[in-house]
Amino acid sequence: MGFANLILYHWAWIFMLWSVSDISVAVPSEEILDPPCSGPQGTEFITVFIQNFMPRYGSADFRLFITGYTPDTLVTVSVNKAGVRFNVEANPGETTEVQIPEFVELTGSKISDHTVIVRANHEISILSLNYKIHTADTTVVYPVEQLGTEYYVVTPVGDTEGLEKQFAVVAWQDPTVVEVYLKGAVTFQEETYRAGSKLVISLGAYQAVQLQSHDDLSGTRIVSQHPVAVYSGHVCVKKHTKCDYVVEQLLPVAVWGTTFIVPPLSFQPKSDLVYVAASQHTRIDYQSGREKSRKNLVAGQVVTFEIKISQPLYISASAGIQVLFFSTGGAKGKIAYDPFFLMIRGISGYCQTYNIHGQELFENYAVIVAKTSETADIIIDEEPLHMTLWRPVPGIPYSWTTYSLGSGLSDHTIENPISPFGLLSVGIKDKAGYGSSAIGGRLTGISSTTPTIKPIDLPSTSCSDLQGTEFITVFMQNHLPSYGSADFRLFITGYTPGTSVTVSVNKAEFTNTITANPEETKSVAIPAFVELAGSKTSYHSIIVRADYEISILSLNYKSYTADTTVVYPVRSLGTEYYVVTPVGKPDGLEKQFAVVAWQDPTVVEVYLKGAVTFQEKTYRAGSKLVISLGAYQAVQLQSRDDLSGTRIVSWHPVAVYCGHICALKHTKCDYVVEQLLPVSGWGTTFIVPPLSFQPKFDQVYVAASQYTHIDYLSGKVRTTKDLVAGQVLTLEIKVPNPWFISASAGIQVLFFCTGGTKGQIKYDPFLLTIPDVSGYCQTYNIHGQDLYENFALITAKTSEFGGITIDKEPLRNIAWRPVPGTAFSWAEYRLGKGFKRETMEHPSSPFGLLSIGIAAGSGFGSQAIGASSE
Repeated sequence: MGFANLILYHWAWIFMLWSVSDISVAVPSEEILDPPCSGPQGTEFITVFIQNFMPRYGSADFRLFITGYTPDTLVTVSVNKAGVRFNVEANPGETTEVQIPEFVELTGSKISDHTVIVRANHEISILSLNYKIHTADTTVVYPVEQLGTEYYVVTPVGDTEGLEKQFAVVAWQDPTVVEVYLKGAVTFQEETYRAGSKLVISLGAYQAVQLQSHDDLSGTRIVSQHPVAVYSGHVCVKKHTKCDYVVEQLLPVAVWGTTFIVPPLSFQPKSDLVYVAASQHTRIDYQSGREKSRKNLVAGQVVTFEIKISQPLYISASAGIQVLFFSTGGAKGKIAYDPFFLMIRGISGYCQTYNIHGQELFENYAVIVAKTSETADIIIDEEPLHMTLWRPVPGIPYSWTTYSLGSGLSDHTIENPISPFGLLSVGIKDKAGYGSSAIGGRLTGISSTTPTIKPIDLPSTSCSDLQGTEFITVFMQNHLPSYGSADFRLFITGYTPGTSVTVSVNKAEFTNTITANPEETKSVAIPAFVELAGSKTSYHSIIVRADYEISILSLNYKSYTADTTVVYPVRSLGTEYYVVTPVGKPDGLEKQFAVVAWQDPTVVEVYLKGAVTFQEKTYRAGSKLVISLGAYQAVQLQSRDDLSGTRIVSWHPVAVYCGHICALKHTKCDYVVEQLLPVSGWGTTFIVPPLSFQPKFDQVYVAASQYTHIDYLSGKVRTTKDLVAGQVLTLEIKVPNPWFISASAGIQVLFFCTGGTKGQIKYDPFLLTIPDVSGYCQTYNIHGQDLYENFALITAKTSEFGGITIDKEPLRNIAWRPVPGTAFSWAEYRLGKGFKRETMEHPSSPFGLLSIGIAAGSGFGSQAIGASSE
């Protein structure tokens, strides 16, 4: 049997799992699940075949294996600008193969029009095979709705043999400009671009560019105006055996995960490699065997771990990371198998049912990762696993095993009726090998149950995300610059006794050094001249440095117009953001946002959704504004248009603040502000509780950075919606119905209080970020502000809310209400009047906490600051 047929048999069964993994299963009552098993199904795909070994080496066999899920699905496969077109039919339970002509192969560092376009009238999934004799690899092809605009390349490196590392960028239906920030030298169109330089390429619709280098290209950043596909690999990489072509389609930054388990190959006599890439300052905690350690990565850094038989790798990150497994080849008895390359999915992507197929002529294995307490529940073909040795993954309640499926063709169903688990399918033979991460799938229109999210039962670093040793911030324009006297303050909390903190204003004569200690919060007044005014640049950013970790809450106050925001440390900054500016009634006042450079001068590209006048030039909605910022310099942009959905892309990490100089809806106008999270820090599952004292309604903004499917539930009303990059959805929220939102990719969720009346108090608007459920903490510091009635808005597991305390005392006079469709409840707790700092905590269960305050003619809101458990 030929190699292509072997691959076809294997992947026919792998893709079958995407059609069966939606089986209804029992979920423990204390858990709520998200839709993590969404597979690579879609109705349109764009792909290429990057260079395999030498262009003239042997005859190429390029194939697409297409799996259908709806009877009589019609599929058209065409080669752009080549007059090649195939019409095939795909049905459930079968895989159709389409051979692609050899001329489509990309060669060298060039642009090509010969991309492969696949369109279907119902959802399908695709595996791509690039085969030449003794050198081949496969990759899953992702549908266009899962493409993104920011990627980081990983090119595996073996022995130095002078062959090229490579990647390709493929444009979809829109012409796009692609910026490539190179980590290795590339020669393109007769010009050499050195490592560290930026290469800008314009691609037409359905056009691709391949770039090659003798250097390692890992960490190269790709940013595009419109969604693109990115493929990464090596023309023929060699490590422990002979060289082999490897390729993998990469995932965009927006869908990276934070928690991974990488099991070793039990038959690897030496070691394989695991690549971990970061898109921003990211702390990773990892454990290999008994060795536990920590690394701080910066944007574009790729670290390599060796993985051996006795040492599975567990990784937990403070922000999304990309993890790839590189099998370096090896020997098992008389079999010398060659390298392969595969993407490792995060734990949140584990499923409960898989189909797996053994290959003829291969020794076939299932590599399984499961909760230790539930390994006995895993079955194969409705029978218990036999002769299975489970080994613990140190540091977490998971174990792994390698289960032999034997030699030759075979098909199996592996499942756990109550608990998701991870599964890799691998096989080895002489001069060949295959591997894939078996991914579950959800078929369009089948899931009609309540949306679900995954329980939080793994170690997390998310609760220290608001703490750091360096911060950069600004105070945006509050109402009119001439209105009243400003009171700008930073509330600084320390976590280590005797922490020294220096607050300074860049390029100004202002420095204040304080000592911050645990159990206290220090207030630092900031001079009024720092206020940004109009659409201008300013060097008067505020820099805060400490010798130990601290957290900061910022207050921008003028009489009857104020708001607060958490200030994120520089390690949480990123390079891609989407703006949200609350609208309210047309009042002629400006929506605004500010971008603040950190220590590196940077170019900032702003893709505007509203007209802006900057430096005496007007930029219309839909145009791109390019701004160069010096170190610690800021720019504020204002508009009477809604700026929501405006995309910001920078060369180096920046802070972004958004809001309105005085937003008006149900009462009088009020200044609102919030520091935004970068796209790489977005989450997928949110619970938004209402304000019990709102007599009308407030608003919730949901922003997407790519094609994203969201399920949302309010009361008994469940709705689904598909968002595109830059789209901002507005939802009304009112008591007694909280919102539950679950998304297929990272989203940004903000709460806009529209103002209202509580008794004699007529309070004004405020804006706050809603944290993702996975970011809930067990301990918080919450601040009440002077002259305000202060409240804590709490979201907790229904089975656990009785354990929450405030300053070590039980919560009194509190009414809990369920969040429909989940195992969570919400409540509002009155903190009273006046400035105070209180500690709210639960000994074992994370919960969500928002801090809000109302006063006559004013209001504020922010997420509470979680305290590290370390």
